[in-house]
Amino acid sequence: MPRARNEEMQQKSHLLNTLKFISENSDFASLPSDQFKFVSRAFSKLKGALGDDWAVDIQPLEIPILNRELELHHPSLLIGGIIQGRREKISWASLQICITFTSDRDNLPSSYTEVSPEQCLNAPSCCLNQCRNQKRIVRCFHFDFQPEETDKPDSHFQYGGKIPQNDQYMGCHYCLEPFLENPRFHYPPMDLVLLFDLFIREFQTPLAKWTQEPYWKGLVFKSQHLYWEKYWEKLVGFISQSQTAGRQTLHEWIYSEGK
Repeated sequence: MPRARNEEMQQKSHLLNTLKFISENSDFASLPSDQFKFVSRAFSKLKGALGDDWAVDIQPLEIPILNRELELHHPSLLIGGIIQGRREKISWASLQICITFTSDRDNLPSSYTEVSPEQCLNAPSCCLNQCRNQKRIVRCFHFDFQPEETDKPDSHFQYGGKIPQNDQYMGCHYCLEPFLENPRFHYPPMDLVLLFDLFIREFQTPLAKWTQEPYWKGLVFKSQHLYWEKYWEKLVGFISQSQTAGRQTLHEWIYSEGK
């Protein structure tokens, strides 16, 4: 069996191992929420999936950000998404990260002055006065893996976009225009493991110890092999050949149907 095909056959089982690790991890279960149960349900649904086509919806998992400079805003990460596949291969995935603030307006320092919409450029927040004690989405990112799409990069990063319609987002203030889905930046494929590993390194969270966990590190190595090894080989090979032949630029190739 060709190597690429063999790797695709491992994607579903790797996702199962990832969901199992998260659902059984005591650090995650001890967070001030029972949302880790969503992962257990996703694991059970995927393990028991019948037929060729399957899908799992991972409800946003709320993880506190432990940053003293931001503690007045009670920051947190919301990580979730939808993953679809056929047999053992992932055919479509859209993973989302949101950063939320729930600012206690009465205890904010004097530097956070009242700001009108006309004065909001470079101000601490244009929404702080109107949304005191209300959860606000202050950053929103999508990491999409859509290898069967032909009108956009197979794997891309998007700032903003639509947020899921579920209870965790109900009542959240969200300033970005959700209908604007462009631009989509070409980006290496990201799965749930690579996404978690990136953001628990970027922010201080109760899950920081995962980065030293041998089993977690093994999952990261596996994700790198499944999603990055072939990607970088293909990308470097294309750039090397195109530099010589001069037939297509990288952007022409990414947006072409013949890639």
